[in-house]
Amino acid sequence: MNTPTYQCCFCGKTVEPVPPDVGSLLFTTCHGGPSDLQHEQIDFCHAECLRARLHPSATLYAVDLLKLALRKRSVDGPDLPVPGPPVSS
Repeated sequence: MNTPTYQCCFCGKTVEPVPPDVGSLLFTTCHGGPSDLQHEQIDFCHAECLRARLHPSATLYAVDLLKLALRKRSVDGPDLPVPGPPVSS
């Protein structure tokens, strides 16, 4: 089975599947406009390449949330289920 490879849309290098990568960006044209003008494209990138290009006021909080989840997983163990919302009866 072939493992997919990803190329960073910023630096052009291969993105290795090691957290927080592979990151993906979804670009939509005419967001909020007529649906016939809306088109989507997904590109891949290194988290650090994206962070380096963001304006200082734009936070890349998804990477911070991932780091917290990975830290929790290392404490709780990788095979424990992530708690979901309470189930009502």
